[in-house]
Amino acid sequence: MTKEKWLACNDPSSMLGFLWHNGSDRKLRLFACDCCIRVKHVLVGEQSLHSIVIAERHADGLATDDELGEATESLSIVPPAGRPYPNAPAYYATWEHAPDACISTAEAAIEALRFAGGDFEGERDAQVASVHEIFGPLPYHLIVTNPTWLTSIVQSLATAIYDDKAFDHLPILADALQEAGCDNDDILNHLRGPGPHVRGCWALDLVLGKA
Repeated sequence: MTKEKWLACNDPSSMLGFLWHNGSDRKLRLFACDCCIRVKHVLVGEQSLHSIVIAERHADGLATDDELGEATESLSIVPPAGRPYPNAPAYYATWEHAPDACISTAEAAIEALRFAGGDFEGERDAQVASVHEIFGPLPYHLIVTNPTWLTSIVQSLATAIYDDKAFDHLPILADALQEAGCDNDDILNHLRGPGPHVRGCWALDLVLGKA
């Protein structure tokens, strides 16, 4: 996919098809979790929400493969004939193979909203925005940090924002980076942008050294 096609693309399936071979398992899993979080109002039962948490923790190495498998098994239910499985997004998000989990979750989220009478077209747009948020505007264009930017203050702020999901503090992180000498407009503008920001945010990951 060329730079021009990537930036103009409004089809999440095409973008995720490209990322199937080019995205890290962690980011692909976090994208799947983000899809689930947006449609959690149409999911059924506490187990679906718990499974999303397990999938997110697994992405960061905080849940084991066995825990992920148990989450999948807990949601393995055949839906009634003619009806989609309402918890399909959470079910697919826990699949062992992250690229397949990512693509299947994205499709299931759209279908879950379609069946519930929700804004499934809006979900397509949200998925495109989420791809850019997590993988960057150009995932094949490497942006590097200067080690001198990563002061103890910057690293402490970034870690706290990630752990607490305090994404409203990202502009503060941008200010700290700029004070440390960061002059990369892509990074600074993204951190100061309106988002929505989620775990896996490419600029925050860059500061934290997460792939």
